[in-house]
Amino acid sequence: MALLGALATSFAAGYATSGGTADEVTLVGGSTPPLRVPADADEVGRARREEIGRLLARRYARPLGADVVESGSVEDMLRRLRDPYTAFLSPGELAVAERSMAGSYSGVGLHLSSGARGFVVTRLQPGSPAQAAGIRRGDVITGIDEREASDLGVAEAVQRLTGRVGSRVRVRLRSPKVGRETWIPLTRRRVDVPAVHSRVVGPARERVMVVRVERFSTGVADQVERRLAAARRAQVRGLVLDLRGNPGGLVEEAVGVCSVFLDGGPVAQTAGAHAKPARLTAARGGDVTMPLVVAVDGRTASSAEIVAAALQERHRATVVGSRTYGKTSVQEIVPLVSGGALRLTVSHYRTSAGRDLSGAGVRPQEPIRSARAIGHAVALIRAAPPEQPSRRAGRRTPPRDA
Repeated sequence: MALLGALATSFAAGYATSGGTADEVTLVGGSTPPLRVPADADEVGRARREEIGRLLARRYARPLGADVVESGSVEDMLRRLRDPYTAFLSPGELAVAERSMAGSYSGVGLHLSSGARGFVVTRLQPGSPAQAAGIRRGDVITGIDEREASDLGVAEAVQRLTGRVGSRVRVRLRSPKVGRETWIPLTRRRVDVPAVHSRVVGPARERVMVVRVERFSTGVADQVERRLAAARRAQVRGLVLDLRGNPGGLVEEAVGVCSVFLDGGPVAQTAGAHAKPARLTAARGGDVTMPLVVAVDGRTASSAEIVAAALQERHRATVVGSRTYGKTSVQEIVPLVSGGALRLTVSHYRTSAGRDLSGAGVRPQEPIRSARAIGHAVALIRAAPPEQPSRRAGRRTPPRDA
């Protein structure tokens, strides 16, 4: 599975969630193999425990204590790690993790969260089959094909709503406005899930492009580079990279985004008990003159923190907003022969200058509330002297905590 190779270098954990709630899922990604039902659950459980134990012993980020090695069950073993980012993923959860790293999927275009009577529609992809069928935000899905929503977990619901392009699925819907339940047939098709959005704000000669990156999924670095090219064509004063609420994602994409704005050089460094120390470096030839401000907040995490810290430490950007989350562990997702997968921490990172952000996060040079961060960033760019394009925003203030 090619996507799992990318997942192995992901800083994201719990990427099945969106919007800050543990049970809200964005339906994204590619196809998933059919689930294998074990003939003997006890035998599968023992095999899974042995398989996970071997993986932890060979690849976990730190040496394991005897209490972990001698644990009698998978649940006990993982609990004793005291690591919220290392976990067993069921086949459904694995499918969600795969899909969350992709930029498109085959499905119906719904975003759901668990509710008391079913799955609540929290958002719809524009132009998706669900939107075309008249489904609206706030509607409740009470059944999917022959299954009651109350009998399904979120991950299984995701599997049932996604599938082969052209295949059909029926959902039973309760609309607050209608008050009765109706069955709606939907035909699955390819749905693009853009992770990068941009807009230009301000009058002529004062225009600034704001580029929002929601997550570091496949293709994000290329999308940011295209936005930078568009900003140059529009002759804007500068660019704001909005990473507020970004939970992280693929490290290759994070390094790629750094490469858009740096001319080579260090981005971060990783090390673990069973992983060789590695230095992550930006590619040569990035743009170092476009004035740049990065906006962050307390939900900016993982790979997004790598980008913010690298651009700050390299004096390429001013960081505004509030202190970031401070997650420095690197996860790898490994499919298991016994079914499902193990998401395990394999290493930890430090910034390009060797800082450990664990728990501390990236501290902005310009602290300001999240709701005001973009306006403040735009003002910084407009206030900078235009005759010094490489210093107008990105080099305005040295890092406080370097």
